Amino acid sequence: MFLSAVKYQTGGDRGRAKTLYLAIMDKYKDDELAIKAGERLAGLSDVETKEASDRATVNAASESAAQTQSKIDQANRDAADRSYQEKADFCRGKQECWSSCGNFSDDDQRHYCQDQCDSKYSGC
Repeated sequence: MFLSAVKYQTGGDRGRAKTLYLAIMDKYKDDELAIKAGERLAGLSDVETKEASDRATVNAASESAAQTQSKIDQANRDAADRSYQEKADFCRGKQECWSSCGNFSDDDQRHYCQDQCDSKYSGC
């Protein structure tokens, strides 16, 4: 029975190994085999505790990474919104610039002024 439990344990079937180790400990209470089964069972618990801790660490790291990515995404959206708003505010100046060119009575000066406005606001 002990060898079967060891086989299950090394094969990755911890559930069956635990069941057999517990049965050995119950059936052979005062035997050396029960002590060895208890040691094996304790080792399995240590491994499972370590694995659970590792999973918790991985989960926490994944959650932290997701939160960080979410903050980065929001910051990028905010920056894009600000950039769009700044460009819209800047481009509103083109109409004002053109309006100011109307103060020139000379066509050449007015066209020169409008060309300067077009140049200044070329991205709009």
